[in-house]
Amino acid sequence: MSDKSEWYILVNPTAGGGRVRRRWPHIQSQLDDHSWRYTLGVTEYPGHATELVRQAIQEGYRHFLAVGGDGTNNEAINGIFSQKAVASTELHYALLPIGTGNDRIKAHGIPRQPAAVLAMLRRGQYRYQDVGWVSYHRDGQKQERYFVNVAGMGYDAFVVQRAVASGRRGGSLGYLWQALRGLIDYELRPARVRFDDREIEAVFYTIHAGIAPYSGGGMRFVPHAQLDDGRLALTLIREIAKPKVLANLYRLYNGSIGQLAEVEQHYARHIRVDGRAGKATSLEVDGEFLGETPVEFRILEKALRVVVP
Repeated sequence: MSDKSEWYILVNPTAGGGRVRRRWPHIQSQLDDHSWRYTLGVTEYPGHATELVRQAIQEGYRHFLAVGGDGTNNEAINGIFSQKAVASTELHYALLPIGTGNDRIKAHGIPRQPAAVLAMLRRGQYRYQDVGWVSYHRDGQKQERYFVNVAGMGYDAFVVQRAVASGRRGGSLGYLWQALRGLIDYELRPARVRFDDREIEAVFYTIHAGIAPYSGGGMRFVPHAQLDDGRLALTLIREIAKPKVLANLYRLYNGSIGQLAEVEQHYARHIRVDGRAGKATSLEVDGEFLGETPVEFRILEKALRVVVP
């Protein structure tokens, strides 16, 4: 069994287009110079981070540091919440951001420099934040996932799926480029959204449910999201003319998207989205394409203990 104070460091060498692999020797030397007690886990394939975290918890580890981007972060979180041996609030979790998007760090103000992150870990300050749970369908099978940032449906999921298929994710500029290209090809889908005691049926560009405000390399589809208020921030963008989409892209970066007539912003603890007219609506979570409707979201209040500056 591990000493409970020892850190389990999860490294994804392919994150950030291979930046983690190039930078890890320098990071490791800083750890060793300061006599850090840690065990290293290196991911080898998609989903491996989730498996490694679950195994490490069984072995007694209670402090976790993920080295990678938003995808690595999401897999690590799913390792924490897909196991039942230990309550999630008994674990400490931190991220050293070396990825393409790094949207996760913005809400907590987590630094990018390894030395600053290690100093943050030594101070040991933390806060509790909410976690999202989502069920969805893929290849006709119901599946579930946890997330700590933003889930996007419709156009947003279409863009992520294309970016993954092309192998060109590329951070904020890469996402923006894929989003602009996708305007030409995307077919809007009707959907029914039920949240708490309301129901809306319409043709939507995007549907977003968020824990934190940033996604897509700095975009703010859910600028009203708060990390620990026990609610999902919900943004519904109805059918909107493509020229108007282009003219208002800046609103996704300054948080004013809610000022458009086609946009509604709400809060909810429970959300369900169903496709209509025989057409499913697709889903991405924390920048990873997952599947399609029917989709259901719930909130786990203050379920994750995050190490913060």
